[in-house]
Amino acid sequence: MLVFRLNRVAIRWWDTRTMWGAVIVHTRSLTSAIVEHCRHDPESRDEAICWIAGYLIALKQYMREETHFNYDELVGFLSKDQVDKIATSNHPCLYAASEVRHAIQRACKVTADTPIAIGALYVSNLRWMEHHLDVINFSMGGLERVRSTPLAIVFVTHLRTFIMFYLLSLPYLYGHTWGWGTIPAVFVTSYALLGIDGAASECESPFKKRPNHMNMEGFCLTLFNNIEEIVRHSHEMQERQERRNSYC
Repeated sequence: MLVFRLNRVAIRWWDTRTMWGAVIVHTRSLTSAIVEHCRHDPESRDEAICWIAGYLIALKQYMREETHFNYDELVGFLSKDQVDKIATSNHPCLYAASEVRHAIQRACKVTADTPIAIGALYVSNLRWMEHHLDVINFSMGGLERVRSTPLAIVFVTHLRTFIMFYLLSLPYLYGHTWGWGTIPAVFVTSYALLGIDGAASECESPFKKRPNHMNMEGFCLTLFNNIEEIVRHSHEMQERQERRNSYC
């Protein structure tokens, strides 16, 4: 039972890291796609990128079950009114995702006046960006599952009851053989077994601000830096292309 509990927690911890990794990878790809394929509509492009940043902070806060959003974390991306709307929504992640989807849908909107070739390109780009957003939402759902589905209480109760009776029985079973050595032996055994159970409890839902939990602030900061780099690089490439066109 103890090995099962420890293995299950290790799998949950690694699954959590894997799903955060998927969020990071697909956020980079989505941002890059929006910057490249929505440059014809700068307003919608910038709005979508800003809401991606909002999604990341919403995901961090939602996993921690914190309803208070620090505006300073999103300054430069969203206004205070927009941050308040995320914070007061029933599901902050889905709210931000809907805003991203609405922005890219507006940028890739096909009307009766849109040329067929351009319309086909918009639809193809939109489908690809929607795929990245769907994967991010899928990963968010997996993180929700980890947070809301702890090990069944019957397993935990049975395991801890067994450990308690086992440790209490050690002095009676081995006291006459080990003598005074029973005290350090029981201490070491208790430390090992209770430590394993404590470690399992600590890491079962690794979303809090604790040393053994996920560094979600670090994940968000990394992605903010990535978004900034992608936007800056896109602007440099666009300027380079404009200079080339001016030479022709």
